[in-house]
Amino acid sequence: MNVDIAKLWCAALRDPTARQGQLQLGALDGSRCCLGVLCDLAVAAEVITVGTSDECVVYDGQTLSLPKAVLVWAGIRSCKGQYGFWERNIPRTLMGDNDAGRTFGEIATIIEANVKNL
Repeated sequence: MNVDIAKLWCAALRDPTARQGQLQLGALDGSRCCLGVLCDLAVAAEVITVGTSDECVVYDGQTLSLPKAVLVWAGIRSCKGQYGFWERNIPRTLMGDNDAGRTFGEIATIIEANVKNL
């Protein structure tokens, strides 16, 4: 992963005004999953566009995982933020961590420790 973008992402995740959501990149109430926060950074950098549907925020047509343009821009290998494996080769992902209830601060620490694996 691009180290400079990782630093921006971690800072955005640790912003006390960031509202964490689950099960989609972004909700209409302003909450985001950790990957949605990265998408918002990509929107600010004019890498992708953002819109809404009746139910959620839509980033370049995606609602559940990172759009390809974000993968390329951020240098991430996996649309779910895979950074390793659990036992029996079950992928460890930032998406899974977010939806399992890890806080944004905990996820930022995981990102910092796994920049090379993302």
